[in-house]
Amino acid sequence: MGPRSENPPARHTDAEAFARTAIELAGAIGDASALGNGEALLGEILIDDGRPPEAVAVLDAAIAHLSEDADAETRAA
Repeated sequence: MGPRSENPPARHTDAEAFARTAIELAGAIGDASALGNGEALLGEILIDDGRPPEAVAVLDAAIAHLSEDADAETRAA
């Protein structure tokens, strides 16, 4: 595991669980935009938690799910 966030109260485990639940629900209803947004958020959480190799795979999936008209901030994540 790499260096973790400088934010000591960060609750990575909780955040990861919530993001994974959101991703599962978005996939279940077929909402590609919500799926991509959830994956982008999960990627940020994994990076913040010092797990960049895992984040790369999640962020690659997010790029595949986000449409070209997704907001710039989400695509930049």
